[in-house]
Amino acid sequence: MRDHPLHGEAYNLFAIIEYQLGEFEHASLLVEQAVSIEPRNPNFLNSRGIVLQKLGRLDDALASYDAALSIEPQNAQALYNRGIVLHVTNRSEEALASYDKALEARPHYPEALINRGNVLQALKRFDEALVSYNGALAKNPNLAIGFVNRGITLQALNRPEEALASYDRALAIQPSYPDALLRRGIALEALDRAAEALASYERALQIQPGSKSLLAKRGDSLQDLGRIEEAVKTYRSILAMPAVSVEEKMLHDRTAVEALWCQRKLCAWDDLAESNAQADQSLRANAATPNPFVSLCVFEDPEIQFDCARRYWTGRRHGSVRAVANARSKVDRIRVGYFSSDFCDHPTSHLLAGVFEAHDRSRFEIRGYSYGLDDRSAMRTRLTRAFEYFVDVRALSDVELAERIAGDDVHILVDLNGHTKRNRAPVLEFRPAPVCAHYLGYPGTLGSPYVDYLIADSFVIPPGDERFFSEAIVRLPGCYQANDDKREVLDLGQTRRDVGLPDNAFVFCCFNRPYKITPEVFDVWMRILGTTPGSVLWLLGDSERVESNLRCEATRRGVDAQRLIFAPRVPNGEHLARQCHADLFLDTWPVCAHTTASDALWAGLPLLTYSGRTFISRVAGSLLTAIGLPELIAPSSAAYEALAIGLSRDPGALKALRERLARNRGTRSLFNTKRVCRNLEAGFEKMWDISQRGEAPHGFAVEEDPGQGNNVGLL
Repeated sequence: MRDHPLHGEAYNLFAIIEYQLGEFEHASLLVEQAVSIEPRNPNFLNSRGIVLQKLGRLDDALASYDAALSIEPQNAQALYNRGIVLHVTNRSEEALASYDKALEARPHYPEALINRGNVLQALKRFDEALVSYNGALAKNPNLAIGFVNRGITLQALNRPEEALASYDRALAIQPSYPDALLRRGIALEALDRAAEALASYERALQIQPGSKSLLAKRGDSLQDLGRIEEAVKTYRSILAMPAVSVEEKMLHDRTAVEALWCQRKLCAWDDLAESNAQADQSLRANAATPNPFVSLCVFEDPEIQFDCARRYWTGRRHGSVRAVANARSKVDRIRVGYFSSDFCDHPTSHLLAGVFEAHDRSRFEIRGYSYGLDDRSAMRTRLTRAFEYFVDVRALSDVELAERIAGDDVHILVDLNGHTKRNRAPVLEFRPAPVCAHYLGYPGTLGSPYVDYLIADSFVIPPGDERFFSEAIVRLPGCYQANDDKREVLDLGQTRRDVGLPDNAFVFCCFNRPYKITPEVFDVWMRILGTTPGSVLWLLGDSERVESNLRCEATRRGVDAQRLIFAPRVPNGEHLARQCHADLFLDTWPVCAHTTASDALWAGLPLLTYSGRTFISRVAGSLLTAIGLPELIAPSSAAYEALAIGLSRDPGALKALRERLARNRGTRSLFNTKRVCRNLEAGFEKMWDISQRGEAPHGFAVEEDPGQGNNVGLL
């Protein structure tokens, strides 16, 4: 080359060889020589852009591509590479235009179609992205990456079966493709095939044993399968690795929260305080964004809960979407659409079935949109009969579902899931109805600007706490929680011994899920047992590990582990019936009993609670207020402890509480399904009236006047 210094092509070729060998700095020197010899050679300028791009000098790379295109505007390779840089630097619209020009110059350019699809996917224009991927694969059906990216788009469109087939096509081309296996597992999870999802992640980990993203998904699948101890070990293996990049730090923080959540599920408390502190620090630093439901259960801080919900919503949102709801119009009947994955044998449906049946059909048309599994239960059958229209919409994408609801001219859409498992909350971003609200299934804010109202009451959201919610608050009188007054408490003729209890003991009970039990709560419970000779604590059975952990914790606190008795899971009617054998329900905090509290009160069992700062911690207190037993809401953990001990020693006081509970069940609104339904309807009418007047959503209280119906007062 020294003998022929003017051969620019030679410098360019040697630069390409050095680039392929990974010698990027040397490649840069060589390609600069080529450009200095022929400064208007678009191919040399394109090569220089590629090398600069690899070196991370993105602005210089873009300038080199632009220089090439100023000489040869139809240089497809330079347009393609320019699109890559623009996409990486978040200039998505410009990247899209660059790929479009590359395709004009070279119509048969599958790689450009794939990258164009990637940009459209990033912009959440999934239908257009799918067209682009399909076009690429029609030109070259052997592009495994095209099938993977196509699958990601299909999954975003809620077409997991097709996504799974696309990933399988990629693996047929390239069997050892870890990203295809990862995405395949995600599709299988969406299809409720957790065991197969785990197998897919395990196969990918054989190829990439140290992949943190694969290990995280393995942990998630193990959780879904109830293999919580294995999930904890998997999450901790991630935390034992150094976090180098920002993305890895974020994954570490999310993993720390998931590990903490698993510890809570197992009642494994040895290092719980340290795990709590680490997760709390991550959230306050905006480093981790766990599922907001986990944040509700783990952190008793309304600011953290609100911030988590907002960030989680932002991460899931579709981006630029159009509102699909029809224009407001005067109507004879308000059309209310209830929207849920839980129209089956699920606690939400057990609470709401009677309300659906009690709606005044002269004023309201009631529709059900189900996107969950049909479990073919008696409850599912009852629900399908309760609605005037009941539609299974599982197969629809988010936009198709929004268009279906809008096409049905629904006036008020009520989301019953919030941020719970298998929710479709992103559908609300399309504004499928003039009024969108959420209710009952999720005790917190969605953090979304597209949801108008949250239906609650003045106890779970006290005045002044509106700042922790993105929605306008509608407060129902009494308790916000609906109940079904048709539920039967069976008379099974069982004795205490039949349900595993001693005959003469004072029976404290708590049928909350284990994750609600904290060391602080358990400390109080054990002190209560310690000062109440002969008493037992009756808990909901979960797993051998949970029961073993709690027995060990009792022993550590000086209490005979055999005084903890675990109740097996039984059908709801039988569960209600057996509660007559308990003397006092001891609630947990900061996550209290919800449906479980309703069950206890409906069965005639007094419940003692300690209400905290957040919605999720105050539901039992709301129920007790509505049923007329506010003295069972303790103002502190110490007062809770003293009251429990006092009631265990005062049979007369406890009997009086039982008798008042029995009387109030028939007179208070808590278990009067029709009254609760009328209050809810009054709220719907006010929401619709505000919408009809063209006003922005704003909070209000529904005021119940039994003699004159319902009135509505603004807050």
